[in-house]
Amino acid sequence: MRTLLKINHIGRKVRANMECSYELMVESGIDGKCASKQKFVEDIVMDKVLLEMLMEALDTIALDERELIYNIYFCNKSERELSKIYGISNVAINKKHHKIVLKLKKYLIFKKAF
Repeated sequence: MRTLLKINHIGRKVRANMECSYELMVESGIDGKCASKQKFVEDIVMDKVLLEMLMEALDTIALDERELIYNIYFCNKSERELSKIYGISNVAINKKHHKIVLKLKKYLIFKKAF
């Protein structure tokens, strides 16, 4: 059975019923992607593995350190805002932040080595 092909809006061959097959993608020069904005499967898997490693690393630090990281990276609070909340200087927040990031990096590098 022969598949009916047509040329899409960007000049690539696609099936008339808009299905995607690996052979058609390779023939069209897409090499594993159905659309240019989609990620490769390997990238998605790697993102999930890295996220799991990060969550594991966050479990190793103290609760107050986790709270500071959460406020900086997930709540987008500035170190100045956090210094007012915690009642300590901006410099102290900055030092604490960098100390925690270094701890997380060391954990992730050590974990990756083994």
